[in-house]
Formats: sequence, C-alpha cells, structure tokens
Amino acid sequence: MSGNSGTGSIHRIVVAQTSGLAELTLTAPLIAGLRAHYRGSSVELVCRKPFSALPSLFPAPPSEITPIDVLPEAHASPSPALLDQVRGVERLFRGRRANLFVAASPAPNWMDWFLACLLRPHDAVAAPKRAAPRGLLRVLLEEFSLPAVEFRGPGALNLSGDQRNAALLGLAGAAPVDAFPWTLPEEVEARTAQTIEALRLQPRAYAVCFPGGAPQCWAPERFWDVLLQLEDRFSCGIVLAGDESEQRQLRVLADCLSERTRVFAARPNDLPVVASLLANAGLYLGNECGFTHLAQCYSVPGVAVFGGGGGWSSRAAWAPGSIALANPLPCFDCGWDCPFARVHCLDCIPVQAVLRAIDDVLADPARPPESRACNGKPETGAAELETVSRRYRRLREENAASAALAVELLHEQARRRRGWTSLR
Repeated sequence: MSGNSGTGSIHRIVVAQTSGLAELTLTAPLIAGLRAHYRGSSVELVCRKPFSALPSLFPAPPSEITPIDVLPEAHASPSPALLDQVRGVERLFRGRRANLFVAASPAPNWMDWFLACLLRPHDAVAAPKRAAPRGLLRVLLEEFSLPAVEFRGPGALNLSGDQRNAALLGLAGAAPVDAFPWTLPEEVEARTAQTIEALRLQPRAYAVCFPGGAPQCWAPERFWDVLLQLEDRFSCGIVLAGDESEQRQLRVLADCLSERTRVFAARPNDLPVVASLLANAGLYLGNECGFTHLAQCYSVPGVAVFGGGGGWSSRAAWAPGSIALANPLPCFDCGWDCPFARVHCLDCIPVQAVLRAIDDVLADPARPPESRACNGKPETGAAELETVSRRYRRLREENAASAALAVELLHEQARRRRGWTSLR
C-alpha cells in the first residue's frame, strides 16, 4: 500500500485495540501517524468500554471512538451471554466498511479478527501476524455468516510498543511521528481541578503510588516500607491510586501511613482525573500497569516493578525519567499463568533496589529510560524453573488446542441437530 500524501483511496481506517489500558496508551503514536499521513480520512478507534475516555486525551485523538463492552480474554467458548454481547458489537458495525483495518493489540485476539471480518476491509494489517485462532472465532463467523479475513504483517514476536507502531504504520504506507509527551487539554484540567483541590494537592508536591493494577503484585508490605521512607520527601504526601475494586486494599495501606496520605479509587469515567493526577505528580511508583504508561506519557519520573507475566520484553520503561525493575527468570513471559505457588519473579525484587531507583530518577528526571535487572536468587533453582515452566506451557498449549477443537465439534453437532429437527 503506497498511501501517497495521505489521500488516495484510503477514506476510512479502523484501528482495533481490544487489550488493556497499557496497550491502549501505547496506541497514541499509531493514531497520530495515521492521522498525519491520511489527512482528511476518518481514523476510528475501537477499544474496550472501561477505557474509552482515554483516547480523547491523545495528542492526535482519533476521528471517532467506538467502545465495545466485551472482555475477549474472558471467553474461550460460546455462551448465551457472550452471543448477546457479540450481537451488540455486530449491530454497531452492521453495514459499515473500512478501507484499512489495523489490529493494534500485541497479539490479535478473536475479537480483533471478528471485527475485521465484520468490516470486510480492502486491507488488514497486524504486528505480529498470526494464524486465525481456532474454536470460538470459527463458531462466531459461522453464526454470523461472515467471510474470513487475512492479515498482512511481520511474524516477529515480542515487539516493543514503538516497534509495533512503526511496523503497522509501515504496512499502512505511513511513517512514525513524535506523539510524546502528552499535554492535558485545558478543558480536562478545568474539569478535574475540583478533584485535585479536594485532595489538597499542589503540582509536583506529591507522589502517586499504585500498589495494585496487575494480576500479580509486589507485596503490599514492601510498598509500605518504601512509602514510609518516601512520604517526607513530598510536602503534599502520597496519593494511593487504583480502580474502585481496589479501594479496600488502598485504604488498609493508607491507614499504615501518615495522615497526609490520600486514596483515589477510580471509576471507569475517572480516567481524565487519573491522567491529571499523574500529569501533576512529582513521582510515580507502582506495579507495571496502565497507570505506569499513562504517567510516562506526561514525562513524570518514576519506577515500575515488573513481573514475568507483564510486558517486560515489550513494555519496559520507554520515557525519560523512568526506570523499570525486574528479576528476569527462565519462566518469564508466562502471561501470569504461573505454575508455581510463589511468584518468584516479584519476590526477588528487594526494597533497596526500588529506593535506589527512586533516588536516581528524582536526582535526574530527564535521564534516559532504563530497564534494570535485580538478579535475585529465588528459592527454586533456575534449572527447575525452566523445566517446570516449559512442561507446564506445553501442556497448556495442548489443552488450549484440544479445547478449541472441542468447541468446533460441539458447535457442528448442535448445527446438525438443528438441521435434523427442521427436516422432521
């Protein structure tokens, strides 16, 4: 696809980012590159409903934001509830077409494929390119009488956010543009000022800590140990942030700190407030999650603790003033499907390593981004970690393949029974 000077035959581009908040944040440069190249064309972003307030904060927002209320990773087989949700998605896009479909997720899931099949684009790209998933997708395509779509793209895995965006833009005939740092729109600052004032905060005079936000987290008592030594360095204290489901845990931790500690448990429509809290902070600290990357968008210095199930190989620190800490082990990149009773990768990150990293970013907030390996020694030896992890993943892959085949066979049996019933 040549895509000369941003016009040509590309009138409508649909970008699907159906992963979590972190990946949605990292999609901003992709949207900016497409909008810069295809001036005058519509660039629509499809994302999950809880995060749909975020793209309006992008430096170059999409022309249109379409939220969908489906969590793809929560479903591997059809159910009446899922079919109702998918019918809602089908109604949203019924009769609509796209010239170009871009699957922006790190690994296109069944929903990305389903959306592409609904829109029947002239071209569909993904990075990395993978074979269409079996099981649920095939059932849905048959249920909705949709043709299959093929994606173009590289086969390389574990691309960083920048590498993935550059690959997708290249496939679309466009080029990367600089989309960082972000700046809060004036209307967002005005709208969120009341919340900031209610928390009695002053710009750069507080730190934001998010001790949750990930499927597996660094121990709360270790965050407490760090925050005890950190709170006196900020005149407005610490803000403990998370989503509303984490409110109880946040308050338990706050009760163990000084009275200057605030708690902000965000609801889905509070993302602009979260962005404002982070943009005005003097430091961020937390588990690697969406808030980690949102803070980096606003060039806030900080430290993120990574486990093996997160995106260490693809989402490590990328903005000036940020340090990512991890303890790389042979069982890394498990997607948080851990076969061990203890989360060794997080257990081996010491408090002192976090404190040293905080000292470094506060001393030089403009320092280049850095990923540091802690090299802690887990109780389970490296050879055992590798052997157990490899066997466990192989079994999980075999089970997933068998489950996908079973979904297709059960659907085929049900279809035949319906056919026999109609013949009678």
